[in-house]
Amino acid sequence: MSVASMSIFAQSNSILVSGDAGFEFSKSNPRSGSVQKLTFNPMLGYQMCDNWTIGGHFGLTSYTAGSSVADEYQIGPFVRYSKKISDHFSLFADTRFGYMWSGMNNVNGWNISLTPKAFINLSNNFGLVFDFGSLSYSDFGHTGHSVSSFEAKFGRTINVGIQKNFGLK
Repeated sequence: MSVASMSIFAQSNSILVSGDAGFEFSKSNPRSGSVQKLTFNPMLGYQMCDNWTIGGHFGLTSYTAGSSVADEYQIGPFVRYSKKISDHFSLFADTRFGYMWSGMNNVNGWNISLTPKAFINLSNNFGLVFDFGSLSYSDFGHTGHSVSSFEAKFGRTINVGIQKNFGLK
C-alpha cells in the first residue's frame, strides 16, 4: 500500500471538484404507492489559500410518485473553511446559498445552509466526504404563498460523496 505524499489540506491555488448523488425509496402504506427521490449535487471551487475555498454548486432533485414526476433545481455560491487534522483526514464546514426553482406549479425560492463535513484522503488528493447533518433555512413557493422552514438535521442521515483537488501551476 502506498501513502499519498500530497496533503489533503486545502491547497492554495487549486481546483476542487466534489459532489454526491443519492436515491431514496419510501412506501407509507400499500394503497398510497411509493415515492422515489433521486439527487445529484456537484460542486466546483477554487482554493484561494490553505483554509478557504469559494465556488459554486448545482443541485437536481427528482421526485417520482406513481406516474407523477417533479424536478427541483438549485444553483448558487458556497464558501468552505477547512482544517487539516492529519495527512489523511480533515474537517471542514460548507456554507451554501442557493436559488431554488421547480417547473411544477412554477415555484421558486432560496435557502442557506451550514454543513460540517469530514474528508478521508484515499490517494493523491482523491477521497471520500462524509456529513452527518446540517443547519438550513429556506423559503420556497410561489407568489403569495411560500413556505419558510428551519431545519437542524444532525444524526438523521449520513451522506457520502467524493472529492478531488487539482493543483494549478
